Amino acid sequence: MKDLLEPVYLNEKMLLNCAGYLFDGVETSTNISQSNNDQSTKSVTGSGGIGTSGVLEWLAKAEGNLEGKLNLQNANNYSKSSTKYLTFGALHMKVLKKLHEDKLIKKFEGFDEDLKQSPYIAIEADLQPVDFFELLQILKMLTPQLKYLTTFLNKDSTDKNQSSHQNQLNNDIIEIIKNLILELEKNYLESNLLEMLMSINGRCIGVIDIDLENNEPNKIKSQLNDGNFIIIGKITKIINDDQNINLLQRNVITPLLSLVERISLLVEAINSNKEDYEISDSKISEILAFKQRTYFIINSLLDIFIDGPAMRIRAMSICI
Repeated sequence: MKDLLEPVYLNEKMLLNCAGYLFDGVETSTNISQSNNDQSTKSVTGSGGIGTSGVLEWLAKAEGNLEGKLNLQNANNYSKSSTKYLTFGALHMKVLKKLHEDKLIKKFEGFDEDLKQSPYIAIEADLQPVDFFELLQILKMLTPQLKYLTTFLNKDSTDKNQSSHQNQLNNDIIEIIKNLILELEKNYLESNLLEMLMSINGRCIGVIDIDLENNEPNKIKSQLNDGNFIIIGKITKIINDDQNINLLQRNVITPLLSLVERISLLVEAINSNKEDYEISDSKISEILAFKQRTYFIINSLLDIFIDGPAMRIRAMSICI
């Protein structure tokens, strides 16, 4: 690991908690005072007669057997005060140094070793954001086309009672999709969690959870996208070869799966009550095909699953 690291992202709360534990508190500023005291005493003795009353002339012209003494004292005091402030970057390096000294941090070299033998881990990897913005824009562009979804539910009968059931069902589906898009947009803009993928030599080894706090998501993503960084953090999950990490479990895309499941329930309800809706089997098949296409779109846009071995990390810092 490099001797000096510059944090691009820093979880200040996590850093201060760690520093407080390591150093029994965090001193962010120090007052330094300097004092210089110079004192001297001089004595002069002479004999003879005083030719004048001036002291300086007495020193120059003293003669005879008269003795005299002069004491000169000089005292100078100097004082200087200054304040040194400890930046978060400097505190971060002090924390890393202490973690290494106490063997509380481990450098990642592979999944063959016990990664949880130390509370903290350091990984050098390439980063790429899990970006849901593209999917959100696609959903918003599809909003005007929602009315065409009702064609999947058009019934062949002209019965007024059945037509009322049909229209209500159509409106329910459209309302669900509109609410989904609004929820996605709100969560995307207000979420304090950003996920990024870690890759080493082209293979994804896991995902990082980044607590945005007061940071702008787009700013963090632009700074960390497509580069090699050193990640310092704590492991929250490790999976084996036969497992995978599902990114949809902890991000703003989850409502989309909820939508797909609700559509599936509607299809099942329709299929079990055909006499109320009179929808042909072909129409039901079209709705199920819509469900499959939805999954295909998501998989095309995102790496939903990360195959093991892999890990999930809560980042304390991401550095260069």
